[in-house]
This record gives sequence, C-alpha cells and structure tokens, in this order.
Amino acid sequence: MTKTILLLTPVYVTFFWSILLNFHPGSSHAAKRFLGKFMLACVVVYLAHFFYFSQIKQLVRLIEPLYQLASLLVYPLFYIYFRLLTVEKKFSIQKHGVYLVMPFLLSLCYLLASLNVPGDVFIRWRYNLGPIQANPALNVLEILNVVIPVVYVAQVLFTVTANLRLIHLHRKRANNYYSDLYIVRSINVVILNIVLVVCGLTSIILSILGRAYFISEMMGITLASIIFSTMLFTIGWLGYLQNAINPTFEEVQPVEMELPEEFPINHRQQLMERIANLFKNERIHLNTKLTIQDVAQTVGTNRTYVSSIINQHYGVNFCTFVNNFRIDELEHLLHIHPELTNQLLADSCGFGSVDSLKRAVNAKTGLSVTQWKANLFGDHQKVHGI
Repeated sequence: MTKTILLLTPVYVTFFWSILLNFHPGSSHAAKRFLGKFMLACVVVYLAHFFYFSQIKQLVRLIEPLYQLASLLVYPLFYIYFRLLTVEKKFSIQKHGVYLVMPFLLSLCYLLASLNVPGDVFIRWRYNLGPIQANPALNVLEILNVVIPVVYVAQVLFTVTANLRLIHLHRKRANNYYSDLYIVRSINVVILNIVLVVCGLTSIILSILGRAYFISEMMGITLASIIFSTMLFTIGWLGYLQNAINPTFEEVQPVEMELPEEFPINHRQQLMERIANLFKNERIHLNTKLTIQDVAQTVGTNRTYVSSIINQHYGVNFCTFVNNFRIDELEHLLHIHPELTNQLLADSCGFGSVDSLKRAVNAKTGLSVTQWKANLFGDHQKVHGI
C-alpha cells in the first residue's frame, strides 16, 4: 500500500497541474499552457513507472514505447516553455520542432523494435529476468537502451545551460524596458531553473542506476517520489503564478509623431528635454508599473529612440535611469518623514515593493538600505530599518 501511494503521488501532482495549466484562459498565457504539456508528459512518465514497479506486466508492454517518448520529451518541452516565458510569444512547429525530432525518432525506433519482439520475451528483457535468445529486434532494443539514457542526460545538461542563457538574454532586454527590478531579475524564473537542476541531477542518477535497480529498493522509491513530487509541484506552482516576462510581448500603440530615422540633433535635443520634463516635473517615475513604452507614448515617439537617448546621454539602461529618480525621491521623502514604514516609502517613491526598493538602493550604492540610511542621516540619528 505504501509503495502504491509513493508511486502514484507524482502522478497525482503532475496530473493536477496538467489540467490547471492546459486549460488556463487568455491568449497571453501560451507559456502556462505549454507548461501544461510538459506536465502531461510527466504524467505518462510516472504512470509508466507505477505500472513497471507494480509489475503490471501487460500494461508495461503497452505503455513502454510511450514512456520512452514522454521521458525524451520532458526536457525539450521545458526548454520550449522557457523560451515562451522569456523570449518568444507562441509555439511554432517550424521554430521549435527541431527540439522534438530526436525524441520522436528514437521512440519510433523503440516502438517498431518492440513490436517485433514477443510479449513474454519483451517482459523478460525489460525486467532482466535471465538470459534471452538474441534476435535482430531485441538487439535494436539493447542499443536503444544505451542510446536513450545518453540522449536523456545530454537533454538535461542542454536545457539547464540553455535556460541560463535565456535568463541572461531576458535581463538584457528587460533592463531597457521595465522599471521594476523584481521583473528584471525574474526571481521566480531563476528558481524554476534551479528546481529543474535538482530534478535533472536526480534524473541522471536514476538513469545511470536504471529502473531495474529500484524494483526491491523501497528507500530509493521513497526518496525519488518525495524529490520529484516536491520539485514538480514547485514547478507547477511557480509556473502558474509566473506570467510571460518577455518585454517584446507588450502591445505597441500608435503614436502621434515619429522621429525620422536619421535622428537629427534638434530632434534629439527636443526628445531629451521632453524625457527630462517627464521625470523632473511630472514625476512619471512614481508610476510603479512604468515601462519604456509608457514614456515613448507620452513624448510622442517609439521606445527605440527613448532607449537610445537614455543609454547614450545618461550612460545607463532604462531601469537604472528610472530607479535613480526613485532613489532621489526616497532620499527627499526620508528627510521630511523618516518615520514612514518601509512599504509606504516603497509605494510613495514608485518602487511598488520593499524588495524592489532594496534592490535599487543596492544596485546604485552597493549598500543595504539600512547602511545607506545610516550614511544619509549620520550614525547618531535613529534609523528606521528596512
């Protein structure tokens, strides 16, 4: 009974999230729905494990080729999900199909070979139940039994490292689009990849040991069930909360006036003055959800020109530019009302959250907020810590 519960727990977890994510409403949630496809592949993997370790041999014979396909799809699907989350808007078979070719080819070979092996022979081979008379189809299965784990390990390593590159690319784009450092740093996305690393390392160890090793190893089954159930639930939960963060997803509205492509000096000066007026006089930085698109629409141009002006004239990206104004606002407000709570300070100065405030101060000064305030007021004045 305990073994059954342990084996079915990751099935329940992944099935729950596959339903919740696959049917997530709204055209802007393509990434969440694709994560649901990842969870569906996991359902097949862990259901196949349940049949295998419960020794329901008739079903093992039927589901084994599907298990090979699902296990080889898991990490490519997660990588595509990461792309949809950070750099692309929707799934495209032309663009993303290349990551799915190998799983389908290998699993097709496995299916064709298994169909040419008698059922009882296949089961004896799959469970390592003693010597079996060789035949060409069984030889193919033996080769695939070596090739598939190698490909699987390569997929894990590729997905983890490629996801890190996607996070870096997102941050580079987001720094010139968003003003909220929490979005730019994409903490939940980083955690998603860390969780995947844990799953990947565990998967590699189990792949090296082989499923047959765990037939009578309750401790191994227990640890694997706890690790994968916890990690997959975390992935599902974070994925459900996390919206796509690619700044190019933002709707670009038409504006009344576009600057010419040659970007003459007089237009550059006008644009600089408009941007400066927005922040110094109209204090647009107090908008906690401010993006470069908002600034571009307000001054009557496109975000490429705004980004160019800020990067070249001020020598910083958009996010840093906005948060420098917010820090100035924070310093001014603290001199007047040092008693304000952390959250009120963050909201009043445009940060939106204490976490974003902390990150902005540290990014500019290299200090914690408490240290920065101590420098600001002097060591002998009471500092209201954050």
